[in-house]
Amino acid sequence: VGLSDQMKESLLLPDDDEDDEEDEGRANMMDAIDLEGEGKDDDGVGPSQTTSNSPDAKFTHSISISNTTSEEEGVELCRQSSDDGDNDANAIPPVVDTDEEENIILLDEIRKDVIRTHPDLRFFLEPNEDLGQKRYASLERILFVWAKLNKGVRYVQGMNEIVGTLYFVLAHDSNEDWANQAEADTYFLFNSLMVEMRDVFVPDLDEADTGIHGRISNMITLLSLHDPEVRCHLDGVGIDPSFYSVRWLTTLLSREFLLPDTIRLWDSMFASTHKDNFLRYVSVTMVMAIRDKLLS
Repeated sequence: VGLSDQMKESLLLPDDDEDDEEDEGRANMMDAIDLEGEGKDDDGVGPSQTTSNSPDAKFTHSISISNTTSEEEGVELCRQSSDDGDNDANAIPPVVDTDEEENIILLDEIRKDVIRTHPDLRFFLEPNEDLGQKRYASLERILFVWAKLNKGVRYVQGMNEIVGTLYFVLAHDSNEDWANQAEADTYFLFNSLMVEMRDVFVPDLDEADTGIHGRISNMITLLSLHDPEVRCHLDGVGIDPSFYSVRWLTTLLSREFLLPDTIRLWDSMFASTHKDNFLRYVSVTMVMAIRDKLLS
């Protein structure tokens, strides 16, 4: 029945080879108990209703001792649950914090992508003082806070690549004081960038000119203008532009180049007065750069 050691010890009976004095004491104890269960205590409670105060469980224990022969004693421990069925029915169900549940799911989603951000870059693998993990934690906080404050967009895979690149550049600032504020500065720059490109991550705006499908359509129109042969060939072999262009447009080409090249590209793109145009022209140029391989 799973009794505690203390309770078990309190119920141990003497061995049969105990001396006569112990046998006599035990017999006197048994005589004092009403074996028929008719005796009552002063307060009207019978021996079978004696309540245990054991801290291990809230149970009512009764000890029934019978003496069918002069050489046999029986001790039975009966455990009855003190909880009432009505109490179970009236129990208040636990309150589920839906906000906390959503936060856990969101953070888990972000974390899965963050740990895959530039996985071969020593900056995020620095074992000294666990700096690598601390930098990944900074990316998580930036994305989590931004997602909570922009529930109409929330977090979308690909944002981690943008934040990771921005954070890397700002953390390597020659001014140490500024480098120490890389997390806050990264959040500010990322938020400013999302103001211009957030429609790419909103499913309801996919077909708009500023949505992902609208931008892909503009890119293909530009390809048709500059290299119609390649455009027709890709259509002929059934290659949908979304197969390659979605990643280009949502990550700003950060996954297509080595980090130093991405930084150089972004430097020019952010300096441009028409960032969308710049990205569109670079994307079309990338297709045209491999036209011979595509046509063959």
